[in-house]
Amino acid sequence: MLAGKLLDVNEHSSLFSIPPGSAKYSFIHNAGFPGLLCILVLLGLVTGCDNFSKQAEERAKAAATDTKEILLAVVDSSSTKSLFIRGVALAIDEFNSKHAIRQELVAQYHDDLGKITKARSLARKLARDEDVDAVIGHLSSATARVASIVYERAGLVMITPGATQTDLIRRENKFIFRNIPSDDIFARETVRYIQRKQYKRVLIIYDQEHSTRSLAKLFHEAIDDANDAIGDDVDIEVTATRFYPSWEKDYRELIAKARKDVSFDALFLSGRLPQGAEMIKQLRAMEVSVPIIGSIEFDSLHLPDILGKAAKNTIIVTVFDPEHSNQVTRGFVRRFKAKYGKEPDTWAAQGYDAVGLLTEAIVEGKSHLPATVATTLRLGRNWQGAAGRYSMGLDGDVIEKDIFFKAVESKPSKPPTAPEPAAREPAVDTPDGKSGAEEIPSKAVASEPS
Repeated sequence: MLAGKLLDVNEHSSLFSIPPGSAKYSFIHNAGFPGLLCILVLLGLVTGCDNFSKQAEERAKAAATDTKEILLAVVDSSSTKSLFIRGVALAIDEFNSKHAIRQELVAQYHDDLGKITKARSLARKLARDEDVDAVIGHLSSATARVASIVYERAGLVMITPGATQTDLIRRENKFIFRNIPSDDIFARETVRYIQRKQYKRVLIIYDQEHSTRSLAKLFHEAIDDANDAIGDDVDIEVTATRFYPSWEKDYRELIAKARKDVSFDALFLSGRLPQGAEMIKQLRAMEVSVPIIGSIEFDSLHLPDILGKAAKNTIIVTVFDPEHSNQVTRGFVRRFKAKYGKEPDTWAAQGYDAVGLLTEAIVEGKSHLPATVATTLRLGRNWQGAAGRYSMGLDGDVIEKDIFFKAVESKPSKPPTAPEPAAREPAVDTPDGKSGAEEIPSKAVASEPS
């Protein structure tokens, strides 16, 4: 079931790489002053004209004098339905009930709508509020990246449970963290899974959107690295790569051409919902029966019901197994079901653990000063959460986290249920789903042994 211990990132050129002799960042080096000016203008568009360094100072002063509460901004992305908010709310309730510190953890709930412009404006709003001590959320890489620039300048700790793009975490940052592996880790672990299954010819299909295209590139590089490691023999052959625009809905021509041109015994799909689910359905309708291995973007409780019979022989990569024998995981699942009447999804566990990591750092560091919390987080080792064990690297990236592969199983159709109210800005009530998360069918994803 486990995909093995995660290792350091390997760099290797591939089909997607810049041609030999080209500088990866030559567009900066050759642009001169005009290019530098453009970069500074772009940075200004993200951060605006706010004096965020002043906000950082004021935030530190507020944290040093406040003895009543610790204010946590929780940012959902309602464009992708999940139980993230419920996991966060459960963690906050449980922490406050333990009275581990004299302050109470108080949450404000927000929604970036999965949109870059909304994430930017929300981040600036939160950064200007010196009472906000930390941010949990911004679930997509695109929204997390623009928000992280603002939070870093404002001295505001951010933990994202869902942003996987590798370049989100930068060594020069002090306040940006994530509790999910990066795309390069997911890519290498997926290649190891394919090796264990002894698939030899792989077709890569990816959504042309930036983050999914980047993951496809990393997956191809990981295959190249794996082949180089075994010498002259090619262990896995990438028979072809195909892409589709995010706005496209009819993939039959792409699928027909791929079937005609190449042979493959496995397919890696780097996509997003709902377009990626439609791709799977059309692949199955055109009699592509090989295993389809989907990226973590497909980890949704909606997926089995969307796919129906097309779910057969579809595997997704994830970081959470609700049936794991670990006592912490079992306890979390039991308490979540008791509170909400349904099984948690991956994003509920990730949100729960993000709060757990933050509060562990506050308790261990005996302070909620942002700089102290950030330093304590970086030194964190072997903390056990609902989604497994965590250690943090000095750059703010999670390391040595278990990865799972789950076979999707279809379930009989259920009558549609009414959606829950969307999150308001801000929504100050402890939510029972007031984040845009709708009533979600019971989970139908079974863990597949590795």
